[in-house]
Amino acid sequence: MFVREACEGLTSANGVVTATRPGTDTLVRSLRTGVEFRLDEGEWAAFVAGAVDGEFDFTAAALATTC
Repeated sequence: MFVREACEGLTSANGVVTATRPGTDTLVRSLRTGVEFRLDEGEWAAFVAGAVDGEFDFTAAALATTC
């Protein structure tokens, strides 16, 4: 859904989450739907590394090849 919204130039209403650290895991919860998922330390580290590397950047060039 986010990619479609980005391709159409719409504001995404579905990407708002909270992230908490109960113990060593990270719990991510959608503020819109209440859906939760839990990431262990390795999964969270991989997610953060991907974000730092730009895996989630939807620049004009990336959108041109995706949309």
